[in-house]
Amino acid sequence: MPIVKVGASRGEEFNFSYETYGRGQEKLILIMGFLTPGSKWKRQLEFLEQFYDEIEVCIFDNRGVGSTGTPKSSFTTKEMARDVVELMDHLQWDQAHVLGVSMGGMISIELAHYAPKRIKSLILAVTHAGSMAPAKGMAHITRTLFERSVTKRAEILLEILYSATYLAQPHLTQTDKTNKQVLIEDYIESQKTDPQPTLPAVAGHIRAVMTHRVSEKRLNEIKESKIPILIMTGTKDDLVKSSNSYHLSKVLEPVDFIVYENSGHCINIENYDDFNNAIISHFRKYYSTSLPSTATTTTNSQSVDSDETSITINTASENITINPETEA
Repeated sequence: MPIVKVGASRGEEFNFSYETYGRGQEKLILIMGFLTPGSKWKRQLEFLEQFYDEIEVCIFDNRGVGSTGTPKSSFTTKEMARDVVELMDHLQWDQAHVLGVSMGGMISIELAHYAPKRIKSLILAVTHAGSMAPAKGMAHITRTLFERSVTKRAEILLEILYSATYLAQPHLTQTDKTNKQVLIEDYIESQKTDPQPTLPAVAGHIRAVMTHRVSEKRLNEIKESKIPILIMTGTKDDLVKSSNSYHLSKVLEPVDFIVYENSGHCINIENYDDFNNAIISHFRKYYSTSLPSTATTTTNSQSVDSDETSITINTASENITINPETEA
């Protein structure tokens, strides 16, 4: 992956690893979450490849992850948002559509507050403005820090990242195995091939999540910037409760709000077809130029163009769009 130097103007320069795909005019930045390299956007990159004539996509490794360096300065979502701005400056991208998932969503919120004019549209997936993780999630994360068995560590992580129903289902291509079995195999392989975070990097990411706080005042300032926002969540998320997304929706008043019924934290994998179609549908509404006449996309998610947020409840069989006032 290419490397750019960031952080010099903030007192500590370090290597920042990124990759770009596509050749289109519209720019997309995908921001991954806690201790996760940008390569884990695989399902989304495979889908977005068909749109590379109209988009250029950038993925990257957050500070302390993958091939990106680990600065000695404190880790915060604010500083990580500034890393993204410096990356955009290096790429000479004046604006981009932004998708952030989990901690990547926290970084995206800070980015929207720090540099709102740099964002054409925004997607906040399974994230929050400042909240403690549920007890189950905290307990599982703590256990992984002390678990020496790679297989057992994988099992602990999967329990909080995915719904039990999804883990028990047959894998789409390896039908003789369950999703859980394939995910464990993938995790074990990644431990052999991916650069592993150092202890300072792990501590830094924990600090970034634990200290992340965006006040209602600052959220209102983001709303006033008129960035078109899509919020997405899953009802079985044991890391970031869906109530956090309802709070974001209440304050930010996004153009759309999608709820995946019975989905765990990793909605971009567990619901990847619907998720992928939802993100490209959202981004395309806010392109600077008209779409190519040959380009088409379908999605199971319903959108309602109105002054109020539409909430789409996505189930296995249907989608139900409801009025915000009917959900607490």
